[in-house]
Amino acid sequence: MKRRRISAWGWLYRLHRYIGLAIALIVLMLAVTGILINHSDSLQLSKRMVESEFILDQYGIKAPGDPLGFRIHDLWVVQMGKKLFLNSVQIPGYFEPLAGVVATNELIACAFSRKILLLSRDGEIVEQIKTVPGYIEKIGTDRNNAIYLATTKGIYYSDDMFFSWQPDNTGDVGWADSKTPPLDLITSIAQSYRSNILPLDRVLLDIHSGRFFGRWGIYVIDAASLLLIFLAISGSMIWLRHKFVSVRGRYRKRKRNQSAL
Repeated sequence: MKRRRISAWGWLYRLHRYIGLAIALIVLMLAVTGILINHSDSLQLSKRMVESEFILDQYGIKAPGDPLGFRIHDLWVVQMGKKLFLNSVQIPGYFEPLAGVVATNELIACAFSRKILLLSRDGEIVEQIKTVPGYIEKIGTDRNNAIYLATTKGIYYSDDMFFSWQPDNTGDVGWADSKTPPLDLITSIAQSYRSNILPLDRVLLDIHSGRFFGRWGIYVIDAASLLLIFLAISGSMIWLRHKFVSVRGRYRKRKRNQSAL
């Protein structure tokens, strides 16, 4: 009977050791990601975007196809999804479909259905003009660089930098036409588009929960959690047994010393 108890404790000790070795990497992953998540605000992880193509592919994040482009001299204004780019520089914000782009003095005028966005050649937003007649369908210029709008209420022009609009159907207008941007520019914009969507804290949360690795990843983390519970219980049992054996040994030694006296 005594030998059976000893073998059972030995089996529990070996199982405790092997399970601990088996899940060591998972425990390390949970510890590291847990610490980072706990300090997410101070590390500003929600503002750090993932740029790794492998991780972005894992989440199925793709850039929208068929970008809309307008060429202004040596510059390209490109809309991809709801994002706007001047060459490969992203303009802050999200935008409705682009109706057209023209150059005016040192600025670039981007027309949307209900507003005109004025940009510098460096991609900085100079002004947003929202007082336009009707809904804009297209934008253009005449030989005198007056700005024309074709809207749902008719054709209007402005020769005072968008302060006022006058109806006019007689101007010789060159309307802005969209063009296909160069392939290398599309590739650069697509990468920039993808790398500004997924925050790092979302990835860490998904790794911590196992969701990053798919459906089976969740089950692996659940199994590891159950094994950690087992390790906590078995470790406590092994410690208590050693403690009991140690106390019993000291007690027996004291009794023998007393008997010898």
